Amino acid sequence: MTGTPKVFVIGFSKTATTTIHKFFAQNGYNSVHWSLPDGRMLAGVLVTNVLSGRPILASIDNFDVYSEFSFADGALYLEANYFFRELYHAYPDAYFLLNTRDTDRWIESRNRHFGRNAKGRGSLAERIQGAYRATPVETEQIWRDYHAPFHQEVRTFFASYPDARFLEFPIETGSAEQIVDWVKADYDLDPALWAAANVTVEREQSRKRRRNPFTRVFDKLRKNRR
Repeated sequence: MTGTPKVFVIGFSKTATTTIHKFFAQNGYNSVHWSLPDGRMLAGVLVTNVLSGRPILASIDNFDVYSEFSFADGALYLEANYFFRELYHAYPDAYFLLNTRDTDRWIESRNRHFGRNAKGRGSLAERIQGAYRATPVETEQIWRDYHAPFHQEVRTFFASYPDARFLEFPIETGSAEQIVDWVKADYDLDPALWAAANVTVEREQSRKRRRNPFTRVFDKLRKNRR
């Protein structure tokens, strides 16, 4: 366990979680994102701990910053950021960052994302669809149905704890300076080290999709079915 209050980045995947993780890591802090050094998945460890009645960060309490609490492999899909209440009650002095994004842009980004890790290879959307056993259209509707309500749950919860260190951070309008100022009592961050991550991969996949005539037809049909 570190002596510095922890930072929990509790927004969904594809809301700058990688960027925020790298920002803290490049500033010299011990930050974990999605997967752990020992090969376990962050989301899986949290779910296992909570359901087993163990402390929520049992065996992984040595990090300063935690982000990307999701996992999808085609058979299983986890969103462990829903355990923000348990995290707060275990670490009431921690910082809780709710990173948000416009719903349509968030869904578009999820549909574009392709994993590069052996435990998350291929289309993120297809892996989630496999876990849901749902069509692309059904999956997008599921995302829409829980996106805004989750954010409101978080806001309502932290509103009842006025001393909580909570910040809502819209990634499309927020700045590194906001985060720097918010955690400055415990973290010394250089805003010059802020840089967007995972954008290049998404743009390259988007270019490939645009060049593929079959993909263009499929995308058009999917939009018409909404």
